[in-house]
Amino acid sequence: MKGSKMKLSLDSINRMNREQFVDALGWVFEHSPWVAERAWISRPFYSFGQLSSKLEEAVEQSALDEQLALLCAHPDLAGKLKMTEISVNEQRGAGLNELSPEDYEQFRASNQAYKDKFGFPFIIAVRGLNTDSIYAALGKRLGGEWDKERILALKEVFKIAQFRLSDLITSPNDGKLTTHVLDVSCGTPASGMKLELWEIGGEEGRRLLRSVVTDADGRLDAPLLSCGELKVGQYELFFYVAEYFREKGLAEKEPLFLECIPIRFGVSDAGSHYHVPLLVAPGGYSTYRGS
Repeated sequence: MKGSKMKLSLDSINRMNREQFVDALGWVFEHSPWVAERAWISRPFYSFGQLSSKLEEAVEQSALDEQLALLCAHPDLAGKLKMTEISVNEQRGAGLNELSPEDYEQFRASNQAYKDKFGFPFIIAVRGLNTDSIYAALGKRLGGEWDKERILALKEVFKIAQFRLSDLITSPNDGKLTTHVLDVSCGTPASGMKLELWEIGGEEGRRLLRSVVTDADGRLDAPLLSCGELKVGQYELFFYVAEYFREKGLAEKEPLFLECIPIRFGVSDAGSHYHVPLLVAPGGYSTYRGS
């Protein structure tokens, strides 16, 4: 089942014996099935986030030489050596298979310099990135210290694993994204406010998912994202507050202090409820993660 595109539920994963579990999830950490083998003992998993955390704990609690072996199991970015199918697809999504000969040589030389300095390849979760941002990160991290870079590399390994898990695990029915806007200048729901939801990353870089308007209660008639739609990754909500205050006759002087409020946030557990409310007045706002 390595690299399988067949979706699995948490229930089916929890019913697996050790061998089945390793076969299903052993590929999530590059050429390192021992991570899944050690996490199996932590069943049952009650959420995507708990499963992901237990896999990460297996790495964090491993010996240093095992962690370094995990890092060294990752392929060079834009490398010519044989890679797993999933790594090939991830690098293709970032455009690393379309480098010009000159750009390829730059990547090769920088990758080698990084490997010579740290003893393991440069690792970055490429989903949502392009070649320019990857190369910029490589140049910046070349100047780092060994121990800090080892920790950074492991964090990137965890990001890669989260993306792979999110593609593998079906989302529970309660995974959703909602919002609620309150106008604290007059103590009422902010009805009629336009907002947009964007996905940050992916092959398109940024993608508009929803463009909606709040109802009389300052809410929406349906979740922004619901079952199966909410994925691990980064999102951004844009609240068009200036338009709202102008239409309500609450705008005093132009230009308004707040024109549009962007709130960028991350989703690490696609099975959870993420509620992103906005409390706003012409002169300020606040937000938090609700439920």
